[in-house]
Amino acid sequence: MVLVLACLNVANMLLARATARKREMAVRSALGAPRGRLIRQMLAESVVLALFGCVAGAVIGIAASRALSSVDMKTSFPFAFSFQFDWRVYAYTFAIAAVTGILAGIIPALRGTRLNLADTLYESGRSATASKQRLRSALVVAQVAGSLALLVVAGLFTRSLAGAHLADLGFEPTHVLNLTVDPHEIGYNEEQGRQFYAELLQRVRALPGVQFASVAATVPTGEMQNGGPIVIEGQPVDPTTTGPSAGSNFVSTGYFQTMGIPLLRGRDFTEADQQATQFVAVVNEEMARRFWPKDDPIGKHFSTKEDPKHQIEIVGVVKNSKTGDLIESSTNPFFYAPVAQHYTSLTFLQVRTLGAPEAAAPAITRVIDAIAPAMPVYGIRTMVESLNGMNGLLLFQIGAVVAGSLGLLGLALATIGVYGLISYAANQRTREMGIRAALGARPADILWLVCRDGGHIIGAGLGVGVILAFGLGNAVKGLLVGVGPADPLTYVTVSAGLAAVGILASYIPARRASKVDPMIALRHE
Repeated sequence: MVLVLACLNVANMLLARATARKREMAVRSALGAPRGRLIRQMLAESVVLALFGCVAGAVIGIAASRALSSVDMKTSFPFAFSFQFDWRVYAYTFAIAAVTGILAGIIPALRGTRLNLADTLYESGRSATASKQRLRSALVVAQVAGSLALLVVAGLFTRSLAGAHLADLGFEPTHVLNLTVDPHEIGYNEEQGRQFYAELLQRVRALPGVQFASVAATVPTGEMQNGGPIVIEGQPVDPTTTGPSAGSNFVSTGYFQTMGIPLLRGRDFTEADQQATQFVAVVNEEMARRFWPKDDPIGKHFSTKEDPKHQIEIVGVVKNSKTGDLIESSTNPFFYAPVAQHYTSLTFLQVRTLGAPEAAAPAITRVIDAIAPAMPVYGIRTMVESLNGMNGLLLFQIGAVVAGSLGLLGLALATIGVYGLISYAANQRTREMGIRAALGARPADILWLVCRDGGHIIGAGLGVGVILAFGLGNAVKGLLVGVGPADPLTYVTVSAGLAAVGILASYIPARRASKVDPMIALRHE
């Protein structure tokens, strides 16, 4: 879209240049140059202009790629963007530049070489008529509309980022430290892994400044998500449909206290919930509401299709919380089961501390080293840092930065377009301004006359831009949190800001036109 705005801007400038060069083209034609040769000359100029822009854009693109590759994705495993030279990318870029150069230059070339030699040579550069400005005005209207759409999307992403920061996560992320360990990496079997986790939790919980500690198969905004189809006791199974499903997480005792997830009904897991006892689960509010809407879910049973032999008894209900990424539009059914009954090797250790959680990291890693010296520990970061990762706020941050950058670039293009058109139109009407001034028009009258033309263009662009922005906003609504694609505050703020910038762009050439000396203006042509 920014590329389209740039093409419109260049086409507008080339139209003005073609109008100014009409006498030159007429002379060339009178000396025998065919129209095709004149068109090729003007297209060559626009393509060269586009290729110079392409080179500059490629340099900026390389710098932006390097900046993006250095972004910490804050994942539990090493993750980075790798940008290497690829001739196909640069060939595509140069091809696009050549095509855009032709597209941006074809209309100015055709209009600039459509000549009546006698009239053109006689006019000798007289002021352009209003009809000749309609195409250029339409291009500027399109620029303003496109700029508004880009700025609205940027505003929506920015508002969404603010909304994501204020969203109710269902858990308390502050003062929580995440660490990742995997006993399988050093050859531990299941029994050794269970013993390792039991001793690890006992020692970590005894550390000074530690309130709670627990282990879990995954963490909110983590990359691993367990779960799938479930079978609910007493409810018929339809083999033709996928049936009910729910996400899941395997956690230790103390998990809900560590994460700050309120227990609403029933009980928490205890050390008595072992592999040889009744399998149990704690479900979230949404799972209780969806599958047992009229009954108390405590005491109900269900099973997973992965392990149909074990009936799982519901022993508690907790508050809904974000379990995957932060752009979940709705809460899904979710249940927690004791890790003692569903052993998993790769596990997250989560520790809630009284002070800064990162300060507890050295002591915790020393505990792990004392229990298993060869055990690798990675993914050490606070829960707040994890929320700023790839499945958290990072997408919103990147979206806000990219959309904001493109929106500002579009605003710059639209500002240049409005300024260029009004300035060119005012310059073409210099003789008219001189006559008006000579007949008694005040500078304020001339100022208003020129600004009014700019206001009409800006108003038309804003009207079209609102419609375009609504369509573009709907296209990205799946990435928005806490704000809709038709957010009134965003539309009003962006429209007012763009209108102010556009009026300022019109005011500068209008003020210059209002100060014209009538005698100089009357001798202009």
